[in-house]
Amino acid sequence: MERIPALMATQHPDCASRFVSVEDEIEEAIVSVTPIGMGGFGCDEVMIDYEGKLTPYHQPKWVVERALKKGLRPGKSFLITPRIPHAGLEGIDRQVFIIISALSTNAYIQLLASPIRYVIHPMTAQTSDLIDVRRRLLKLQKFANEEMGLRPLPEISIIPLFEDVVKMLHVREIMEGYRGAMIKELGLYEDLFRVFIGKSDTALSYGHMASVLALKYALSELGSWAEEMNLHVFPIIGVGRLPFRGYLSPENVGSFVREYRGFYTVTIQSGIRYDARAEDAARVVRLLKEKRGGRPTVFDEDMKRLVTRLIRIFAETYLEAILPIAETICSISDAVPGRRARMERGAYHREIEWSISFLGDPQLSRLAREIALPRAIKFVASLYTMGIPPSIVGLGRGLRAVRERMGDEAYEVLLSMYPSIVNDVRFDLQYLDLELARSYAGDVWDLLRQDVDAVEEMLGVRAEETDVSSSNSRILREIRKRLGSPEAEPLILEAGRLRGSLG
Repeated sequence: MERIPALMATQHPDCASRFVSVEDEIEEAIVSVTPIGMGGFGCDEVMIDYEGKLTPYHQPKWVVERALKKGLRPGKSFLITPRIPHAGLEGIDRQVFIIISALSTNAYIQLLASPIRYVIHPMTAQTSDLIDVRRRLLKLQKFANEEMGLRPLPEISIIPLFEDVVKMLHVREIMEGYRGAMIKELGLYEDLFRVFIGKSDTALSYGHMASVLALKYALSELGSWAEEMNLHVFPIIGVGRLPFRGYLSPENVGSFVREYRGFYTVTIQSGIRYDARAEDAARVVRLLKEKRGGRPTVFDEDMKRLVTRLIRIFAETYLEAILPIAETICSISDAVPGRRARMERGAYHREIEWSISFLGDPQLSRLAREIALPRAIKFVASLYTMGIPPSIVGLGRGLRAVRERMGDEAYEVLLSMYPSIVNDVRFDLQYLDLELARSYAGDVWDLLRQDVDAVEEMLGVRAEETDVSSSNSRILREIRKRLGSPEAEPLILEAGRLRGSLG
């Protein structure tokens, strides 16, 4: 069986310390896969990101050429894994061009092994999404072999990326459907699957705690599917450095590997690579390599029902606060500096229709009409800029609602399922400024205050004045004065550096 990469370096624009141009991304990829002892980050996979991003089609080939000159071995010591765009959002033609680029990269004459063995399919919602792309891959591979003179190459497989709670709750059903359709419609039999579950967009649409529970549910479902069907299933977890986006950070990496037991690959995003000290980033990499894998906690049917109820409660309390201030968040996000060449918010925003449908709440549905939230990193940066740590939103009221509606036993089960919530809250309360938040949040401010009061009471973690909190409030108040002018941008980046990541 092939070796599964442990660490996927990505092109997420979450670093506060530097802007990375598309020209810089070639050398960035090389440094990412260079061993730590040779001055690199020690990753063994690079994501080339085309989803809503202005990445040149030939970037994978350029990475291969540079790697060979540096004495690295693409396909042997590391993989290159493009994230293709969703055809429904960016068009089939763009998807086709990227697949052709991947095939021509694999045909590079000096390669001993194919560096591109997978492509990531974003926003996977149903089996047909995957079958359509797989059929397209097969047709294009045949075309490349016959019309472009490329030698026959191993088939490229799909990594489905799930970025929504509802889809994570049905991850096994979707994957079983995909496997069956491959056999029936394409004549392909596979028993090895890499499945990508993303924290950030799930949190954006449903809130922090709901997204944590959804990831754990998905790991459980993938683990039971692998065991019962005798398959090789290797989950990938997409996370960032801040709590709302997964809290993979130097100070929390030990808790991270315990909470998400069962992952085989984890994303190493720009916030870790550039906003952390080199020795801290190296420690994160070493621990992840050492602790990956293992059997996830598998839920029985009673636990699945409990987790689903918990998710509904936390999603509801989160959206009650987020939807009324969505326009303010979008306005502030326009002031957050871009750190890579990505499409504008209007071209590639995140909608929350699935989360509203999941809850079935008419009042929330009315609030959500015509709302297009920014992408996750700018969303997170915007909330911090407002003095509102995103992991707190809906959390305190959700904890109270669980105890009141479901009882003490369910509440204790929740805390035992995710004890690291205390770490998340302790970190985020450093960046709370309720007085400043009042100036942005309007009527929602009272809900946010209730969240903070409940979190402090129920988790025993208090917002205290520290050097970090004082510095943060000073910067945020300067941003408030300058919002709408170019002078706000360097201050937003300064606040990002203080917390260890832009968003």
